[in-house]
Amino acid sequence: MALVSDVPIPDEAAYEIPLAVIDWILERARITEIVVIGGVVTGGEGERVFGAATTPGVLERIKNVAEILPALNITGITGGILNEAAFRNIPAYGLLIETNFDVDPRASAAGLSAFAALYGLTIDTEDLIKQADTVEPMLQQLADEVKNSDMTPITYEGDIMFG
Repeated sequence: MALVSDVPIPDEAAYEIPLAVIDWILERARITEIVVIGGVVTGGEGERVFGAATTPGVLERIKNVAEILPALNITGITGGILNEAAFRNIPAYGLLIETNFDVDPRASAAGLSAFAALYGLTIDTEDLIKQADTVEPMLQQLADEVKNSDMTPITYEGDIMFG
């Protein structure tokens, strides 16, 4: 089963939604493993793959494809799912792919490659890399134009975004 969403989730619901989703699945099936894949903006360059797991066995399995993070560093829906899985003794891991732009096909390719390696799959990411070669210069140009513009940055008091 795969759940996909680009809907931003408020911080208040970041642990309630994973609880409800896992309860919903467990009413219908047995969960053998949970995989959470997402992006994380680090300000770095590249598409590093970070990972965290709920059991030592799963951690051992992912350490060859991801830089291991302490689970306590992960918040939001990803952290909520991993936390709930750990609480219920469900093997789970999260792959967080470093992304440099909101649209980052190269990061998608890195995430798919890590996932494929874990399951012995072959996933062709060539089209994503070609797309990245086209999209990245446009995004960089846009970022440079915004940076060099006379536009006053918009700020929102008390509005802080968490991962």
